Parts: sequence; C-alpha cells; structure tokens
Amino acid sequence: GGGFSVAGVVGQLAHRHRRERVQRHRSVLSRIEDGTDPPSVGMVLCVAAVRCEDGALELTDGWRCLWAAPDAHLLRQIRKGRVAVGTKLRLSGCGITSEGEGEGGGEGGGGG
Repeated sequence: GGGFSVAGVVGQLAHRHRRERVQRHRSVLSRIEDGTDPPSVGMVLCVAAVRCEDGALELTDGWRCLWAAPDAHLLRQIRKGRVAVGTKLRLSGCGITSEGEGEGGGEGGGGG
C-alpha cells in the first residue's frame, strides 16, 4: 500500500542526502539555479500543477519546482487537455525570465 510513514520520509531524505552530498548528483533545476548548467540544457520535467487562468505550469524535476510560461504551441496542448498534472515534458532551449512572484530576480535572487 501507499501512504506516508516516518520511516518512508526518513528513507527518502537519507537517499536524497546520499545522492546530493555523497555522490555529488544534483537535480537539473539545482544546476540551472546555480549556473552550472544553462537553462537551455535538455531536461525532462513533470507537470505538478496547471494554472487555469493563463496556462502557466508548475514543473518539477522531482526535487525542485518552478513556474513556467508556455509558448503558443504548448498552450494549445494544455487547453486541449493533452498536458495535465502528471504529464512529463521533454524540454530544451528554454530561457529564464524574472516575472511574477520572485523577489530579487536575476542571479542569486534567493534560494539556497
């Protein structure tokens, strides 16, 4: 069965610690955030949420999340119901803008 348990959460945290700190593996969004990789790098992200009013997508790499503004083609797919929560998107050639709720924008504008 599924569900949360203390042992399950502790196991996931230990796994993440081993991957990030011991094995030095980092999520693609972490690498983009700190400048190790450019935002144009190829990646696969999962749709975590869809904002109905403008079609914005909350995307996750499994560890980190960000909000993304879709281009016209992707927006059509969202409106047709072909892109929804749980959909995996293969992306490349993306850019970063500092619109919306973030404070500081640009490099080093928060997080850590």
